[in-house]
Amino acid sequence: MPQRVTGLRVFCLAGILGAVPGCLEIRVTTNVSADGSSERTVSFKTRTRILPQHSYPIPADSSWAAEWKETGEEEMKYEYTARKAFATPVELASEYLNQNDTGTVKLTVSLVKQSGWFYSTIEYRELYVFRNPFQRLPASGYFTAEEIEIVRRGEKNDSLGKKVEEWDFRNVFEEFYARLIDGVGPGDSVVNGAYLSVAKDEMFRLVKADTVKRSDAKLRNTLRLLARALGSKDVSRYEAVVANVIADVDSMTERRKVEDRWVSTVVMPGSLVATNGEIVGANEVRWKFEAMQLLVTDYPMEATSRVTNVWAFVVTGLAGLFLLVPGILMLVRRRA
Repeated sequence: MPQRVTGLRVFCLAGILGAVPGCLEIRVTTNVSADGSSERTVSFKTRTRILPQHSYPIPADSSWAAEWKETGEEEMKYEYTARKAFATPVELASEYLNQNDTGTVKLTVSLVKQSGWFYSTIEYRELYVFRNPFQRLPASGYFTAEEIEIVRRGEKNDSLGKKVEEWDFRNVFEEFYARLIDGVGPGDSVVNGAYLSVAKDEMFRLVKADTVKRSDAKLRNTLRLLARALGSKDVSRYEAVVANVIADVDSMTERRKVEDRWVSTVVMPGSLVATNGEIVGANEVRWKFEAMQLLVTDYPMEATSRVTNVWAFVVTGLAGLFLLVPGILMLVRRRA
């Protein structure tokens, strides 16, 4: 997807809306045991031996057994792998409770074991949430529920993909313009918050149609477009305000840049009875998703399995036998 560079320099959509060559594919495997313990492995290949800063919460503390190794590949020269065992469901959930707020992706994990007599049910839940700082135009008010579901499933749809790009562009613009109105405030008779509000649609049209490719002319070009939208050339006095707003929006944009895609696999104990993922084995489930899906909606992963409590059958058998023995002995005596 081509990059649009406007006077606002809003965002490189190629990085968030699709799988571009060389983006980071993060593979997560979680093995769940019948007793509620689990082991989690996170791995990815990269060009440099450096952990990404804004991606999925990459484990880097000493509680994880982490290692780097060379892959021998020309492009992705290094592979990072981290493993950690969790004795209880609480330990697994706690691992992601206190995440760094600067990360682009936030996730929560839960593992619930409901014990029965003959069988126990184990429910695995994981939720990926994209920390999008641009929230002026919520996706729920722009897309239909059906469209959001299509995006969540990762189905390729050119018209919907274009709609997502337009929504994201407008969302960033709304943030920029709202900050601009606040920054200008009462202003003067030529430029003020009221005039800016009236000229917003025209400014959006000009920004969207703009074809300036020089990022070093961003401020000057934005002032030029603003003057056209307002029908006035006297906007230079607000150069500092516009520069500050551009800097703020650029900072927000930088924090959410991500080119990741994820392949998450969960191996459940016992027999798999329900899931919203792809079943790739008798009790193995897989989910594949990309940044665009998270931009529009949260991504839930769910799997439920049933585990046979062998001990319950043994205890029940022994109890039954214990109850039957006296009756059998009495019957034998009577016959004798």
